[in-house]
Amino acid sequence: MKSKLIKFVLICLAVVVWTGSAQALTCNLTVPSIYMSGGKFLVCPAGDGDLPTYPPFTLQLLDVNLAPIENYPFEDIRLEFVDPNPGPFPRVSFGFCAGFVADANTDANGMTTFSGGPIFACGSVRNPLIQVVINSSGCGVTPTNVEIVNVDFNCDGRVTQPGDNPVMTALSGTWASDLNHNTTGGDVFDAIILSDHIYNLLPQPHVCP
Repeated sequence: MKSKLIKFVLICLAVVVWTGSAQALTCNLTVPSIYMSGGKFLVCPAGDGDLPTYPPFTLQLLDVNLAPIENYPFEDIRLEFVDPNPGPFPRVSFGFCAGFVADANTDANGMTTFSGGPIFACGSVRNPLIQVVINSSGCGVTPTNVEIVNVDFNCDGRVTQPGDNPVMTALSGTWASDLNHNTTGGDVFDAIILSDHIYNLLPQPHVCP
């Protein structure tokens, strides 16, 4: 009985040490400068919005002693885009079409990248927070200064009349439906932009590649 108790205590201590080490990781994330520009951008899952092409996000992963962690598995390194002021509707789900995980395991300098391809989102977001997640634990948050609106209103990775029109109608007149970044003309020009993304590739809607 005593040996079992000792074994249990040792396991608990191992878990505590592992958890503490995970929390002590340092994540140095380099965010493309476009996210700090203060600009307003339209995104589409097909990648044909007006958010310019940007270099990948770059991450350096360091241990508790600030030494680079080599060969950390890419599938356990993710980015999350967090709405700093979430409302009841629409909920923002912001990320890459190709997935949220890193491109490769960390190298000898603890470095990896996130390229991910086109961006999709549900609704629109102002100044999203970009958080690194290591094995389900948060590891640093980077604030941004950008406003992003999106033609995929219902967040299904595709722009369709049945799915996205009703949501846009519900958001009529709000900043989240201002697809042309100009309040002049009301919803008319925004509806035209949405229609362009729905109909340009008939019979296929604009989708994540």
